[in-house]
Amino acid sequence: MKKLKFSKVVLVLISIIGIFGISYAGAQYGMMRALQEETPQQLEPISQSSPAEAVVPDDFEMPNIEVVDNTEGIVDEAWLTIEEAAELGAFYIWELFGESVEGTRFDIFQETFYVDQPWWEIYVKNNKDETLYWFSLDAVNGERLSMMNESYYLTLQNLHSDVGVPGPITESDYLPDEQMDEYYELAREFASIIFENELSDIELISDQEFLWNLEDVIVDQHFTFQAMDTAGQEATLVISREFKTLIEYTRQDFQDNLN
Repeated sequence: MKKLKFSKVVLVLISIIGIFGISYAGAQYGMMRALQEETPQQLEPISQSSPAEAVVPDDFEMPNIEVVDNTEGIVDEAWLTIEEAAELGAFYIWELFGESVEGTRFDIFQETFYVDQPWWEIYVKNNKDETLYWFSLDAVNGERLSMMNESYYLTLQNLHSDVGVPGPITESDYLPDEQMDEYYELAREFASIIFENELSDIELISDQEFLWNLEDVIVDQHFTFQAMDTAGQEATLVISREFKTLIEYTRQDFQDNLN
């Protein structure tokens, strides 16, 4: 694979996304500390379809990063260490985007209170304390569960400074079906990396999300795909029309556990 850097809704202020992410992380951490006495021990992986522990290839050159442990010892000996989680995270980012995280900071939290299984929540930040990526890894086997490409939103901020209220959507704003092949292929490529097993099916489930700038000009459109592998594992992937990159993904079993 060449490395590549729903309903009609609108993302209002991109800055709100950043604020929400910070607030969300803080709320999660507070809840985690309040429930640490109830933290389950010796838990099984979230994914039962592929229990083997994820491994970083020997030829992957680990970048220099700062790892910040926010777990305060709330871990089990069966779980990956934060260093192992950070190494997997750095590899996953490189594998998906071809991007090095050299010189970044990995803020790592351990989460258990939504589900019966634990996972690592990792925020990758630059030297301006801006979040570039955040993602969730199964704490037992290291499998990737979800990811948000926040650097995409930082790029939009730099290009457009903000997004505002929506302008009217017309039929011409939608990408014609005959031009969707490229985005299906992108979704297949990313899904093939995310899944442990061979991809068996992929379908477009939404093309209704648009982003506008303050001049009511559409600056991007998001395509949401549902993918499935040969073991029946499913994931949702969101692809940017303008930047032709992955914005986010969530494994269905992880989402089901959160609900």
